[in-house]
Amino acid sequence: MPSSFTELIFLIALFLPALVAVFLVKALIERRQHSGNHKVKTWTVIMVLAFLWNPIAQAIILEPLDNMRGASIRNRASAAGIIGMDETQVRSFLGEPSRIRYYSDVLTWEYKQIPGYWFSSYFQVFFRSGVVYGIEANDD
Repeated sequence: MPSSFTELIFLIALFLPALVAVFLVKALIERRQHSGNHKVKTWTVIMVLAFLWNPIAQAIILEPLDNMRGASIRNRASAAGIIGMDETQVRSFLGEPSRIRYYSDVLTWEYKQIPGYWFSSYFQVFFRSGVVYGIEANDD
């Protein structure tokens, strides 16, 4: 049994394509018996969307994009001289972080690289004493 709401949603996303496939097959069987085509088109679209929401399918399709996005942000940040910037400068440069974490005396701002992607990496900006001292393109 999942221990959190996020794990429950993850499991639903993982098995949703199988559930939708059952209804798609049912619609295809009905189509063979009748001349209606509307249900098949509807369930096909739903199947494609469910497949794209599936974490495993997303990893295959979106992981290369996630890596390219991280490299792009890293190159842009390095070119702008992000090391040494304060929080206000980083916020104006990269916007609001997706989440903020504290690890002992290190403040970490994390920017989700591809929203909606289950396994998306975060671009991380590390602050010590209110100043950026490091970045990491992919937190993998």
